Amino acid sequence: MNKGGRLVALFFLLIFKRLTFNSYLKGNFKLSIEVFMKKLVRFLLLAGFVLFGTGTLRLQGVKISNQGGNPDSSAVLELQSLNQGFLLPRLTTAQRDSIVSPAQGLIVLNTTTGCLNMYFGGGWRQACFYCGFPDPSLSVSGNPCIGDTLQLTASPLPGASYSWTGPNGFTANSPSVSLQGITAADTGWYQVSTTLNNCTSNPAFYHLAFDTLPVLSLSPTLDTIVSGSATAFQVSLNMQNATVHWTPLSGSSIVGAVSQTGLSFQQVLQNNGLNASTLPILVRAQNSSGCWGAPDTARVLIPSGNVGNGSDGPIVVSSNKNLNTDIIAGGRTCADGISYALTALNDTSATLQFTPAAGCLAQGDEILLINLQGTPSNHPNVGNKEFLRVKSVSNNQVVFTSSKSQFYGDGVLNDLNIGTTATHQRVLLQRVPNYGKVSISAGATLTAGAWNGTTGGLLCFRSNDTVFVNGAIDMNAKGYRSAAVFNTNSEDIRGYSAFQLGISGHAEDKFGTVQFANANWGNRTCGGGYGAVGDLAIPSGPTESQPGNPYGSNDLSKWYFGSPAGSTYQAYSTVVNRGGNGGGIVAVFFKRIEVQGEVRAGGGSGVNTQYSATGGGAGGSILLKGAELWLGSQKVKAFAGPRGGNYGYDPTWRPGDGAVGRVAIYYGQSLSGTTLPAAYTQQVP
Repeated sequence: MNKGGRLVALFFLLIFKRLTFNSYLKGNFKLSIEVFMKKLVRFLLLAGFVLFGTGTLRLQGVKISNQGGNPDSSAVLELQSLNQGFLLPRLTTAQRDSIVSPAQGLIVLNTTTGCLNMYFGGGWRQACFYCGFPDPSLSVSGNPCIGDTLQLTASPLPGASYSWTGPNGFTANSPSVSLQGITAADTGWYQVSTTLNNCTSNPAFYHLAFDTLPVLSLSPTLDTIVSGSATAFQVSLNMQNATVHWTPLSGSSIVGAVSQTGLSFQQVLQNNGLNASTLPILVRAQNSSGCWGAPDTARVLIPSGNVGNGSDGPIVVSSNKNLNTDIIAGGRTCADGISYALTALNDTSATLQFTPAAGCLAQGDEILLINLQGTPSNHPNVGNKEFLRVKSVSNNQVVFTSSKSQFYGDGVLNDLNIGTTATHQRVLLQRVPNYGKVSISAGATLTAGAWNGTTGGLLCFRSNDTVFVNGAIDMNAKGYRSAAVFNTNSEDIRGYSAFQLGISGHAEDKFGTVQFANANWGNRTCGGGYGAVGDLAIPSGPTESQPGNPYGSNDLSKWYFGSPAGSTYQAYSTVVNRGGNGGGIVAVFFKRIEVQGEVRAGGGSGVNTQYSATGGGAGGSILLKGAELWLGSQKVKAFAGPRGGNYGYDPTWRPGDGAVGRVAIYYGQSLSGTTLPAAYTQQVP
C-alpha cells in the first residue's frame, strides 16, 4: 500500500475505533450489527470515492466487542461479549421452507425442531444439540382406529419432568398419556420432551392419522351343503394388504369349523344332529394399522334331517321299483331299503328275525328303528323311531356305532316283549339308502312293501342332492289293514283289536267284528281315522258302525300308519268285504325336492255290493325335510280313502270316507306349494 493509502487506512481505523469506543462509553453496545455495518459501508464507500477515486481498501478482519482488542486473524468477523449471545434468525419449518432460493450455507434456527438448519447441496441439513442425557423415545400401544384407545409412553428418565403437546391444545406432563375413544379431531402431531437439570431434550414425535378402512364384499352370503362336505366363500376388498378373519360363531350343532385368515374360506363341516343347522361365520377385514372395517356374516346351512353322505350314489327310477325288494343303487347285491323284524333289542344291538344275506347290511350303513305296532294293552312306544349306523353284523346280530336313545318295548322306559306275533311289540329295522341325486321319471313309481304285520309300510331314503319327482312316490293303502277274515277285527296301533269308542283308529261294523247276517240285513262301515275322525256311515246311530278316532300329532314327532275302515260281509255267506286300508309312511330327507308328479300316502278305497258297503281308510304320514322344497299344488297328499258306493238294500244308505292323514314339512331356505291336507310346516335354522 502506498503512503496515501496508508494515511487513509489510518484515518478510517481511527474513525472505526471512535465508533466502537463511543458505543462502549455510552453503554450502547446493543447497536445492531446490521445498523453498524450499513453505516460503516456507506462511510467507507463515500470516503474512498471522494478522496481516492480508484484506490483499493484491504481489511484483515472486523471485531465487535465491548472489551476492545483486534479481531482474530482467521476471522472475517469476530463478536465478543461476556453477557450476551449471537441471535440467529428464528423460523418455523414452514417459514424456513418459504425462503426463496436460499444461498448455500444459509443458517437459521428451526423453532419447530429446535435444531440449527443450514442450506447446503440443494436441501436443509440440521444439527441438534443434547443435554447430556438421551432424548426421549416414544412408544405407542393400541391401534390408530376410530373409537379405540391409544397409549403414548415416553422412555423413562429418573428425575426428569415431561412435557407433551398435541392437536387442539393438547398438553400433559406425565410419562404416559392415554387417548381414549379417538376421533378425527385427535389426529395430528404429538411430541414429548424431557427436562432434567434445567436442560430440555429434543422432542420425540408421533403422528396420529387414520388409514382407510377395509370394505369387504362376500360371495355367497349363504351356502347350503350336506353334512360332511365342503363350503367355500370368497371376499373382495377395496385395498391391498388387508387381512380377512373368518370366525365360526357358537350356538350351532355343526362341528369341524375352524377360524381361518385370508380372502377365501374353505371348510369341511359335519352336522351331528338330525335337524337342520346353520353355522354363522363372522367375516371381518383388518387393515395394516390393525383397524377393522364393517363386518359381514356368512351362513352355512346343513339342511334339516342330515341329508346323508351320498354313499349309495345317484339313482334314476325309470320303471316301477320297490325300495324293500329291488336293487336300485349301483354296486349293491341286496335291496336298497331291505327291512327286518326284530325279536330282541338292547341299547347297542338288535336281534333280527332272520340273518341278513351277504351285502344286505354292512358296516357304516344307516338304519332306522321304529315301533310300528303294539298290543291292545301296551302301545305307548308305537311311533318311536331313530336313525343309527351299523358298526358290525354277525349272523342275525346288528351292533350299532352308538347307543340308541328311544324305547320300543311294552313299557314307556323298556325294550321288553319285542317280537313278531300279535302279542308282541312289532319293531322294524330298515336300511336307509343315502343317495346322491334322485330322479323318478314320468310314469315310474317308487314304493315300498305294504305292512304285513311285521315289516313293510315304510318308504324312507336320503338324498344329498335334488330329488326330482316326475313320476310318483306312492305308499297308498299300505298301512294298517282292515279285517280280512270272518268274525275278526280290523287293526290299528294296538294290532287287530276290538273296537273301543274314543280309542280305536280303525272303524268297525255294528257288531264290533265281521259277522254273518241274512239277506234281509245289509251293513255299512264308517271311515278309518288318523289325522281326523273317520266319516260316519249313513244312517248312523249308537247301534250302527263306529268311525275311527284320530291319534298322533301334526308335527309327526311319532310316525304312524293310517287306520282302516271296518269290513263287512256278503249276505248269506262268510265272505268278507274289506274296508279300505290305511295309508303308509313316506319319509324323505334331501337338499332340494321338485315335485312335478306326486308324493302320496292316501287311504285305501272301500267297496260295495248289493247288500253291504265299506268305508275308506285314513291317509298315512308324509314327512319331508330339506333346504328347498318346490311341491306344486296338492301334489303331496295323505288323502282320505274314498268310501264304497251306495248299495241296493236301501239306495240312501252309504258307508263313510276315511279321514285324512298327516303331512309335516321342515324346510331351511324356501318352501312353495300346497299339500293335502294342509301341512304342518316349520322353518329350521
